[in-house]
Amino acid sequence: MSRKSNRPIYFAKLGKIRYRKKLRRKKKIFRSDKSSNSLKKSRSKIKLSRYLDFFYNHDKKFKRSYKIRNDQIIIPKIFSLTEKANESFSCIHAILFHLKGNKEPSLDIDYSNCQELHLDAQMYLDILLKEHIKYFRLKGYNIKLRLIGFRKNPSVLNLLASVGSFAIHNQLDVVIPGVIKYPLCERKKRKGYTSKSVMARKEIDTTSLADYVINCLGEMNREMGSEKRNDLCKVIGEVLINAEEHSTMGGRYSVGQFVKNPNGKSGLFKLLIFNFGETIYEKFKSKDCPNKTVVKRMSDLSENYTRSGIFKSSIFEEETLWTLYALQEGITSFADWKRGNGSIRFIESFFNIKGNQQVDQTSRLNILSGSTRILFDGSHRIKEKVKMGEKFKVMTFNKSGEIENPPDQNYVTFADFYFPGTMISANIQIDENDIFKPDSNRDGK
Repeated sequence: MSRKSNRPIYFAKLGKIRYRKKLRRKKKIFRSDKSSNSLKKSRSKIKLSRYLDFFYNHDKKFKRSYKIRNDQIIIPKIFSLTEKANESFSCIHAILFHLKGNKEPSLDIDYSNCQELHLDAQMYLDILLKEHIKYFRLKGYNIKLRLIGFRKNPSVLNLLASVGSFAIHNQLDVVIPGVIKYPLCERKKRKGYTSKSVMARKEIDTTSLADYVINCLGEMNREMGSEKRNDLCKVIGEVLINAEEHSTMGGRYSVGQFVKNPNGKSGLFKLLIFNFGETIYEKFKSKDCPNKTVVKRMSDLSENYTRSGIFKSSIFEEETLWTLYALQEGITSFADWKRGNGSIRFIESFFNIKGNQQVDQTSRLNILSGSTRILFDGSHRIKEKVKMGEKFKVMTFNKSGEIENPPDQNYVTFADFYFPGTMISANIQIDENDIFKPDSNRDGK
């Protein structure tokens, strides 16, 4: 057959090839459109996490006085939930509302004006940022967050780099001379967790936290005997499990940092344990609280305070009284009366870390829950009482040692701010001169 007669067959084959290629391209485009549409549909079904939903549902209790201008917020001079609470809470909640109101938010967090950065405020902020970053990434949104101005203050940089934003969000693991870190430990209840797995996890976390405490003491040439270590582990374990079980959100957080002063003769020990959910007052006020006997006592006490005119709006309210009462030894929201020993033992054990019991300007242990703030600096001691032949410890913040009498309002206060859960923060100064050495038998007594 001649070459001329083969042309129709050649062009027929070429047409089929081109047609098949065109068909494949169409199928490919259709598949990509289909996959992108399914991805959009799946992302549209992504809802807020339980934590973000919880925070947004409490937004009416959060103040909005702090302003964000040109996608930039300036961190306060003292960023602390205890020292400058109103300003710090307003700043954090302004960031929360800014992220809530934008699908693809952009924000510069400026630390250039910050002179004191406290662990409590930074961790509260970092948890909110972490939940938002996770949510925006799942939704496929772009989120631009920058930390600026932090290099102006070495102490601010140290906290952010060791246990703060850079360690949490950027997964940085840096070694800073004179700093011992206890990285953020986040525990949330998940499906399939049994009581055995929860207790096993608690044991691991207790050992890790106890090691942090011992390492901090070792930095100041202090040693701890086996008996005292066991006591410390018991106290830590009880506080951790309480923080998890009392959290209606089903989780707890703990983090710490020790910073040795340049002179080498003292250091600042920091520890933070907190949860989110119902506050102490809300837990006991709930109709579902199983310990009706304690609730009845609290209600009777409230009636006595009301008749005596002790309650004062925005200064000392029923919430303040019930929160203080709940911290006493033997008081628990659970039906099991053996549970209520953790708070006082924790305060007593950790305040003993400082060595001497003299009041200083640095050592503080704060409890925040809802609109209640309780400060322990050693001015008011924990007292031992005897009733019906049984000994128990009380922390009443008054001279009488009786909960029926009002506490010192400099230490037990109703605050303008609202923390959506319960937080225990400890800042304890350890001086080299106050440190004792154990006996030669190393029994820790």
